[in-house]
Amino acid sequence: MGTTNRPAKILVDYIIRDPTPTVTWWKDSSLLDDDYYVTPGGAVRNELLINRLQRDFLMSVLTCEASNSNLSMPVSKSVTLDLNLKPLDVRITTLKTPLSAGRQVELVCQSSGSRPPARIVWKKGSDKMSGAVVPRRDNVTISKIRFIPTIDDHGKYLSCQADNVLIPHSALEDGWIVTIFYQPRLTLSLGANIQHDAIREGSDVYFDCNIQANPWVSEIGWMFEGKPLYSKKIEGIIISNQTLVLQKVTRERRGRYQCIASNIEGDAESEEITLRVHYAPVCKPGQKIVYGVGRKESVMIRCEVLADPTDVTFHWTLNNTFESLELRSYTTNKTVSEATYKPRTRYGYGILSCWAKNAIGTQIDRCNFSVIPAGSPDPVRNCDVTNRTITDIEVECEAGYNGGLKQFFHLEVFNSPLEKLQTNMTKQDFPVFNINDLPPGTNFILAIYASNSKGKSHSVSLTATTLSAPEKRTAKLERPAISPVLGILIGIVGALVLLAVLIVIIMRFRTQEQKKSPAVQDVMDKSQTPFQKDMDEVLDPDTREPDVIPSLAIEFHERNGGIGRTSGASNIAHNGKGRPLNASELQSAVLGTSSAILPMDNQEITYAELFMPTSHTSAVIRRTDRPTEYAQIDFFKQARPLVLQPEHEEDDSHITAETPLMEALSSMAGRHRVATISDRGKISTPV
Repeated sequence: MGTTNRPAKILVDYIIRDPTPTVTWWKDSSLLDDDYYVTPGGAVRNELLINRLQRDFLMSVLTCEASNSNLSMPVSKSVTLDLNLKPLDVRITTLKTPLSAGRQVELVCQSSGSRPPARIVWKKGSDKMSGAVVPRRDNVTISKIRFIPTIDDHGKYLSCQADNVLIPHSALEDGWIVTIFYQPRLTLSLGANIQHDAIREGSDVYFDCNIQANPWVSEIGWMFEGKPLYSKKIEGIIISNQTLVLQKVTRERRGRYQCIASNIEGDAESEEITLRVHYAPVCKPGQKIVYGVGRKESVMIRCEVLADPTDVTFHWTLNNTFESLELRSYTTNKTVSEATYKPRTRYGYGILSCWAKNAIGTQIDRCNFSVIPAGSPDPVRNCDVTNRTITDIEVECEAGYNGGLKQFFHLEVFNSPLEKLQTNMTKQDFPVFNINDLPPGTNFILAIYASNSKGKSHSVSLTATTLSAPEKRTAKLERPAISPVLGILIGIVGALVLLAVLIVIIMRFRTQEQKKSPAVQDVMDKSQTPFQKDMDEVLDPDTREPDVIPSLAIEFHERNGGIGRTSGASNIAHNGKGRPLNASELQSAVLGTSSAILPMDNQEITYAELFMPTSHTSAVIRRTDRPTEYAQIDFFKQARPLVLQPEHEEDDSHITAETPLMEALSSMAGRHRVATISDRGKISTPV
């Protein structure tokens, strides 16, 4: 057996024969060497020297052949060469990418050309790695290894070596410097110059977040009591990359702090640091502050404060309108104090104050507890049934005064038909009851009252009824059949109703036709028949011109000799209530009779004398301008209109009266004609 790249010498001696033989070396069918010589001993020798063995000699057959005549067969000997070969190559076939810490990875290394098979060794730095599996295939050796990288492996040289143990210095190696990716490793600490035990309210505090990560973090955040904390300069919270600053810290900032960071490998949190802030005592929220107690009844009042340090001393006082006393009967257990108090008189109620003191300072705002007289609670109010079903009833009320103590609400449900208690319920917070599993369609009496340790209130009762259960009907509904006789009767009634409607329409139509008359008749009647109009409307002072005076009043005034004779005639057209008299009353008042008919002289009415108080009859105002003439107007709308056509015109140049007259007609039984005044009067106006 030989080794490649080394000289090999093969000697074969043959005994001399006659004639001298020829000795040659053959490789397969190729002549390698035919140089031979005769040794002193008479043997023929051919030494085959291979200066440098190559891989192609592996398992090759070398033959030494001797021949001295063509008459005899050649003699030969063969030898097979088996070589030791060193590895030709070694290579890590796994991609040389960054590895993730904590995640198992498999690496593969293969080597070829070694005989016998190569030995493969894995190394991490200077340390050998174990656990490799070496499957073989032909002259190729494969090695697989699995391992879990750690952060400490970052930057180390990971290699695979292959060698032939029979050939010194035959080792080959492949490897690379490993890059380990890992989640951030965070360490949280207080500032270097901050002493944790010396932090008190008003101090400035800052935290440092030390980060170790590969690759570097993309985000950094902060947590307070498990919730994200953001920068708020107004509140004194400042976040700057890996530093958190709390300016003028308060006791509300006490608690657990963490920093968090993330990269492509994941998120990480630091360990928690609990910030301790020393502060003076304050009242613990959520305590009972009202105590109801009877006279000469003892009550224990509990006062609890929050403080750091918790070594505190307590003080108690009673304050009311009449006195201020210091209590000495109380106990203390760290931050809790309990005082026993008994109101001995009706002036013994008031405010019990408790406060504490520690090394940081004295409590500023005291804890105040109200001690009030206790009694039974007030009844509930505004009870109402808000919902009803077949089996449920819901009732809501408003709570009354609790009497100074914790109260409970009770409901008793009485079944009216059975005269027994159906159920009862008790609620603690609100007087709202939902009563279930009641019989359907039943009347109930609901009694509601409140109670506390001092007694119970009066009951408030109301009635309620559950809805009736729906009836089950299985029979088919049949439509009622209409008998022929009933159909005939319905038809007759319908015809009669239709006939009555037609008669009413015809009668209304005829009535409207009768109200209408030919145009010629209208012209004839207009000269004699006035409008029929409600005298209330005609004589209403709100709807008439102020200068218009009824002609009846003027006629009456003239017959009585003028203005001076009729003191009070100005009220003759009114009934004393602000409304004008009706037609008959007006005529009776003016003419003194209810049956007289004013004469119609066919004279045009232009002016009239005004009724004035008798005390001012001497004053007369005259107008020299041409007066305005007014036509007679008939105000009765119900009669056919009267067309006034003056028979002749008069010269009004001599008229001196100032006020025109629009004369109203009196409404009498039957039709009346418009009375006119022939002579013009003069208007006297009091000055």
